[in-house]
Amino acid sequence: MGRRMILCVCLNPALQRTLAFNGLSLKRVNRAVSARHSAGGKGVNVSRVLTALGAEARLLLPLGGSRGREIRNLLGREGFSFKSVTVSGNSRICTTLIDAGSSSVTELVEESVPFSSAEVRSVQKAFDRLLPRARLVVLSGTAPAGFPADIYGRWVTMARKRGIPTLLDAAEPWARPGLEAKPWFFRANWVEMEAVLGRPAARTEAYAAMEAIRNIGARNVLISLDGPCAVADVEGRFSRLSGPRLKTVNPIGSGDAMAAGMAGAFIKKKPVSEILRAGMACGAANVLTPTAGTVRPADVRRLTPAVRILPR
Repeated sequence: MGRRMILCVCLNPALQRTLAFNGLSLKRVNRAVSARHSAGGKGVNVSRVLTALGAEARLLLPLGGSRGREIRNLLGREGFSFKSVTVSGNSRICTTLIDAGSSSVTELVEESVPFSSAEVRSVQKAFDRLLPRARLVVLSGTAPAGFPADIYGRWVTMARKRGIPTLLDAAEPWARPGLEAKPWFFRANWVEMEAVLGRPAARTEAYAAMEAIRNIGARNVLISLDGPCAVADVEGRFSRLSGPRLKTVNPIGSGDAMAAGMAGAFIKKKPVSEILRAGMACGAANVLTPTAGTVRPADVRRLTPAVRILPR
């Protein structure tokens, strides 16, 4: 079977609840003006954006309990192509609080129930079956307790041996083993990059910091900065990226949307500049929607020409 799809892995999915308020105050009763439920998790967000953009994405995720059933139903209603692995623990729930009064967003994150060794093996077997069909693998987010810290490193290595590139979007302790396995692309924010390096990094040394990340093993690096900005080190060429400043509805999931934009452009064999521009446009489009990891294709098309790529 030919390689057609982008395999998106989400080891830590969530039932995402998004509550909107006109004003939010601690130690008081706060009544939401709207509530939304969606499937969440970084890999879920990547797959959702890719699907919205018309790419062939296949999502792999473990699901369990009543929340897992609800996530499965939500994925089906949204039109996801996915493979779920049943686990015994109830899938986690995460809550986003949007305060329109202060234009702020607060994220409440629940940890997953630890996985048994048998459950980890079941996820591994599902990955083994899906990998040969992939043109690109996107490994995003954290992993529940029970998975080895080098799980992404193992999967990057498996993919590389088959000639399949990987896009890694993970924080420590999963990031460094994944980097050492030499992924095609590593995406992170500044704080996550500092954690990988094990030291603070001044913005004035952005390019040296990215070079250090490349020396660990990543072929290409993109680091998100505050606001619609990023820096990139692609094939040893440094650049600074900027997107349009927009009125933010919900910024959660913008990094995932960015990863999806780059992945979608990559499999279309776009040049490097267009891969970076697509990522920035998708990250920007995400902030315009109330649900994390969601873009409207019309927004992406409108915002793409506004992305600027400047040399060092």
